[in-house]
Amino acid sequence: MTGRALAWTGARLFVAWVVVSLVALHGGAELIRAIEPWLAFVVELALNGYDARIGLIQEEQDIQIQLLARAIEPIHISGPFGLPPGAEIRTSTHLSHAMIPVVLLLCFLLAWPAAGLRSWLIRGTVAALMAFVLITATTPLLLAGKLEMFYVELASQRGLSYTPGLLVDWTLFMEMGGRWLLPILAAGIVLIPSIPKKPSRLTVDTADGIQTAHETVHHPGTKTMR
Repeated sequence: MTGRALAWTGARLFVAWVVVSLVALHGGAELIRAIEPWLAFVVELALNGYDARIGLIQEEQDIQIQLLARAIEPIHISGPFGLPPGAEIRTSTHLSHAMIPVVLLLCFLLAWPAAGLRSWLIRGTVAALMAFVLITATTPLLLAGKLEMFYVELASQRGLSYTPGLLVDWTLFMEMGGRWLLPILAAGIVLIPSIPKKPSRLTVDTADGIQTAHETVHHPGTKTMR
């Protein structure tokens, strides 16, 4: 990519960031409301023995995504200690934080050039699927991980110990930058077919010796030898 093309891509990335951020700011809550049952289902898969409810609550100038988990069976934590059926635990995360993966993914995909309408349609379809996967892999698992971290506090208050599982590791990964890394990797996977290929050098055996040839790719599937 030339310097001029790189500059244009940077400009498009900035414009995409502004536009997508504004859309997420005003439409992020509606997106979460639309998939609340799915997010609660993912939490129930991650945490056995709970009935999960996901909702949005307003706190000052911010919106929180709140998990209300109600135990439907005895939950063993450590030693003789556990939670009885009916016990409730609430955890939450910022809506703005939950939208970071989607915003970053869409910014990269909108900023990178595409070869025509068909490419944009394919990229848009894949982007929607990737955004859904990113939300599924971040928000509900983060809420479930925070609930499991609460087990550590409860056990400590009673002089007991609780060994966290993979959910807590995943939560810490998210909090330490995973929210930013995952959409970058997802965008890279989507954009790999769009990255121009450099001309390659071929060696061709001839009667007089070995001749080096350049192979220039004009279009996918069309190669010219010179």
